[in-house]
Amino acid sequence: MRIINYNMIQVTLNKFIIAFLIGLMVSLLATYLLVYFTTLLSTFEAKFQKTSINQEVVNLFIVPHSHTDPGWIETMEHYYSREVRDILSNVIAHLKVDPSKRFTWGEVCYLKMFYEEASEEVRAMIKDMVESGQIEIVGGGWVQHDETLTTVRQQVTNMRAGINWLKQLFPNGKKAQVLWQIDPFGSSVITPLLFNKQQKYDFLRFPYLVLNRIGDESKDQMKSNKQLDYYALHNQSQNNNSKLLTHVLRHHYDTQGLDLMKKIQETENHFRRPGLSNILKEFSEKIIVPTLETQRHNNIMLLVGSDFAYISNPVRIGQQDKGNFRLIDSLIETLNQHAESKLGYKINARYATPSAYFRALEREIELGHLELPTLINPDYSQYDEKFHYLHKEFKGVDRVDYWAGYYSNRPAFKSLIYHAFNHFHVTETFINLALMKSANDIPFSYTFNKNPFINFPRNDSTLVDLYEKRNEISSTLSSIQERISIGTHHDTIPSTSRSSVHDSETAKFKNAIEESKTHLIDEYLTILQAKILFESQKYTIIQYLLFNEATNPKNQVVKLSLGSKYATVKIKGDFVASEVLPTFTCLYQMGWRDRDHYQVQFQVQINPLSVVVVEIAEYENLEECSKVSKYCSMFKEPEVILVKQNQYLKMENHYLQILFDQQTYLPREIVDTSQGIRMHLEMQIIRHREQKSESGAYIFAPGFKEIMIKLQPTDVYFFESTISSQVLVFYKSPYKTSCFAVLSLSLDCKGDMAHSPQFRFKSFPLDYDDLFLRIQLRNVNNSQLSTHNSIHFQKRTFNFNKRLLSSRDLGSQMHPTSTGCSLKVGNYTLLLSTGDRPVGVASYKPGQLNIGLGRKNRFDDDKGLPDGVVDNHPYQLIFGLKLFGNQMSQAKIDQYFDFYQQPLLNLKLEGVYRFQKNQISFSNILNLAGQQLLALTYEDYTYKALYLNRTETIQVQSIELNSDRMPPKNYREEFLFMASQYPQCYLEN
Repeated sequence: MRIINYNMIQVTLNKFIIAFLIGLMVSLLATYLLVYFTTLLSTFEAKFQKTSINQEVVNLFIVPHSHTDPGWIETMEHYYSREVRDILSNVIAHLKVDPSKRFTWGEVCYLKMFYEEASEEVRAMIKDMVESGQIEIVGGGWVQHDETLTTVRQQVTNMRAGINWLKQLFPNGKKAQVLWQIDPFGSSVITPLLFNKQQKYDFLRFPYLVLNRIGDESKDQMKSNKQLDYYALHNQSQNNNSKLLTHVLRHHYDTQGLDLMKKIQETENHFRRPGLSNILKEFSEKIIVPTLETQRHNNIMLLVGSDFAYISNPVRIGQQDKGNFRLIDSLIETLNQHAESKLGYKINARYATPSAYFRALEREIELGHLELPTLINPDYSQYDEKFHYLHKEFKGVDRVDYWAGYYSNRPAFKSLIYHAFNHFHVTETFINLALMKSANDIPFSYTFNKNPFINFPRNDSTLVDLYEKRNEISSTLSSIQERISIGTHHDTIPSTSRSSVHDSETAKFKNAIEESKTHLIDEYLTILQAKILFESQKYTIIQYLLFNEATNPKNQVVKLSLGSKYATVKIKGDFVASEVLPTFTCLYQMGWRDRDHYQVQFQVQINPLSVVVVEIAEYENLEECSKVSKYCSMFKEPEVILVKQNQYLKMENHYLQILFDQQTYLPREIVDTSQGIRMHLEMQIIRHREQKSESGAYIFAPGFKEIMIKLQPTDVYFFESTISSQVLVFYKSPYKTSCFAVLSLSLDCKGDMAHSPQFRFKSFPLDYDDLFLRIQLRNVNNSQLSTHNSIHFQKRTFNFNKRLLSSRDLGSQMHPTSTGCSLKVGNYTLLLSTGDRPVGVASYKPGQLNIGLGRKNRFDDDKGLPDGVVDNHPYQLIFGLKLFGNQMSQAKIDQYFDFYQQPLLNLKLEGVYRFQKNQISFSNILNLAGQQLLALTYEDYTYKALYLNRTETIQVQSIELNSDRMPPKNYREEFLFMASQYPQCYLEN
């Protein structure tokens, strides 16, 4: 039997109770201390927050806007009819009710569509709202243009299209003040050079610039250095006053804090507004304070909007509707009333526009309260995006996406855009030159104020007719200009829209080309006094008009198609030497000879700003042809190179020798005998396969290592000539057993291009791959890559000893170029010109060039276009190579690139004409030797020639041409009035 010791139990129980009480006291003390220190810390944070804002007023500029792409997932017409019309109607309705509201609009193309179908009442409201500042039009161009793949001339054309329409709407001079570039992928160094407040003409004159997609790496650095607001200045600008006041959006252009704005509005339904303090504190911590920490002042521009925002009924997930206005109203009222009591500092929130934000900065600068840095030649043409910033759920190593894939999207489409611009520029220049000449050729004088005497010539071409024709032509040119300007849009030239959108745009560009041709031909048939011939001919005659829009003379070889082996060529009415060559097509596994089509080549010399008539007569046999002229074209049978026997191949002229590899029949050595330069090279086709690749419509992020495609030549033809020699090589590959690629290499024997072999490489797309042409110079230890932006070169840096972490980092070294690039090695520089279309280029090793051929993929790179890039058109790259000794002047190099930017344009005539004049030159009217012509415009009854002036600075200048013979706008009314007053002076035509 156990004896229970109750005394021991009592002692143990007492110890437990004492320990419990002590633990409870410690817990209570800890809780008290935690609450105390938490309260103390909160008080400190509030004081610190108040101190960090320096107890000043935070000016919150709330900028409502809607980003409306004219073509992306849907076509421009679809977007307008389904969304944009409704958006603009909502904006006008809300601004009409509340004059304090503001709105920012960036796409002139949509504004014109809306204005033209609006009632007179709505039109009046639009004008009033723009002139009063309620609606601010930003950008000013027809579309928001891409900066990295477009040429300067294309950007100027786009700006002119938008600004000229705005000038018609607002003749008092109300125009865009802010260059609004919030969605283009990257920003070019030439932007502050081309668009700044020192430019004379309004479509180039901008005091302010807003950027967004400059790359996360650059943006992070700017945040750290408090440089999101800065002056951009190009070192070759007019002067120091050309600085462009620039703001980079800290956040994207969609609404930051939209969820908090909704919460603030929800509290309005309750009398005591429960939870408002916490919501405002979160708004301050997430938006106000982080923004102020990255800048040098207390002004904040908060964008409220997104893609196609302010619609009545959203048609896609996340689309912001017109309820944004109510959210802004609530936010403004709440912040202005409660910020000081809830947050410890005052906020002055209001509706605003971007220019209001910039004016606030300028006031602080004038008062000496703010000093902003000046960035010289800021270049953000490479756009990188930190994927893990946007996707917080992303687990793993930090991932950077390089938006370098779109440089090579849809090469045929990019080339079409460039061709559409070339046709328009030639058409505009030569039609305006023709109208100037017509005006000056008419004998005419009138003075209404001094002497009421009117003297009209008795013919069918009076100045009144000419003036009305000028208006009609101007309207036609504007229509074409607006259509092609879509090509500069930041989703069009990058080809990051859906295939259906590109199909729609392709039809527009082709139509613009045909319309340009039609108007240009019609005008010059009249000027050259052409009469249609109806008599029968024993031979076929094909006639062309050949235009040289360049400001320098051109001496080059022209190649045109025809249907006979035997032909004569007349230029300006005189027979010239020519040669006829056969043509081939890529068929099955060989180069198939086309028995129905031939090519004639001849040399032409044409003065600046001139038009010449070229006439080609085809004959059935040599006998008939020889009877007409001793210059009957000699048919050149090609030499068939024996591929299987590795036959030696070399082509040369007086300046160059080109030796070919006997395995691939690609060039392996180029010798410039005139300069004593010898270049050894190897050409390859590089393939990046889709397997494990993350490349999509936007980014270039290859997976596996590159694959060199083994090109197997099947047929090689060599044409040796006294005019232009040519090598034609047909290839198959392990990936495509039928004809895979064609290389055409031409070497002119004389003329401007005799120093520069011309390459045309055409390949058929491989499924879901990125293809590149690689040029590797041998025995090179160091080199310097520079890209050309249509004005000058930009050096690109790359540490060749640096090891890339993965193949997806290859995109970090890919650079865009609109016209070509250079590679400096030792005592010479290799120039590569690509005036036919923009490309992406990279140099991963010394002496190496990688040029994007084309791409086809189906990967969703999470940038908004899940389809990837589906392109079944052949890839074609046209480029020239030229060797320059290091002593070569920059002017010569600039002239070489200008040559490719303004190629000869030949237009085939429908029918046969007899010409009273076989040529016409306007170089006496417009003498701009050595300068690049950007535009010949007619505005305010004055002709103006805009040109690129390269001196110590690079600037767009203009000259005003004599057009005083053009009648004033109200000429017809004045004429009829004077005719009624002085009938004896009236002479009918």
